[in-house]
Amino acid sequence: MLRRIGIPVDIVYGEVSVIVDRARAEAVVAELSHGRGPIEIPSGRHHLMLDEPVALIATLRALLATR
Repeated sequence: MLRRIGIPVDIVYGEVSVIVDRARAEAVVAELSHGRGPIEIPSGRHHLMLDEPVALIATLRALLATR
């Protein structure tokens, strides 16, 4: 189902997440037709907006600036 997504998708995950680790994030990117990343937020867990809000916002701003 992920391959049917026809637009670019950026995968962002937390470095110390116990739910989405680097291997899983890379697997998701590989399944997406237009997947980019993964982008790791240092010290982030699963809920990036709670764990590392400033880093997440900076990452999102950088991603949106490239669009």
